[in-house]
Amino acid sequence: MQIIQYNYSFKTPDSDTCDICDKYKIQLQESSIEERTTLQEDYERRLTDASKRYSLKSEDKKRSRLTNSEKVLMIDLQKCLPTPELHNSQSFCSLKLWTYNLTIHDSTALKCFCMMWDESVAGRGGNEVASCLLKFASSYVSETTEQLTIW
Repeated sequence: MQIIQYNYSFKTPDSDTCDICDKYKIQLQESSIEERTTLQEDYERRLTDASKRYSLKSEDKKRSRLTNSEKVLMIDLQKCLPTPELHNSQSFCSLKLWTYNLTIHDSTALKCFCMMWDESVAGRGGNEVASCLLKFASSYVSETTEQLTIW
């Protein structure tokens, strides 16, 4: 029996930046000294709030693993995927079919689900995300679950 070993790896995911934080960074670079103090305080307050939210999410995840009555989900509508993916300039300007991917991570069961559709089926608005969550809940959330937390 021959065993072949491959050197597969995954890159660190790109971290999305918040539009508001990006706005603060630009304003801090372009502001006068007097404005900079106020902006810096607001920006640090925002970062503190974000840190608190991450702590709350972590607590929710830990608590949900201790009981069957809670389930915690993290969702993300990933970037739009053009189909077909072509790299020459002529095809870049032509029409593409856009594919959407809603990823749902069930931190209680430690499982990940992807719900994909293309623009011929539906758009990528709140109704579409809600439809995916309803389908997920009807298929994977048990009747004993009393609380469903979505991050």
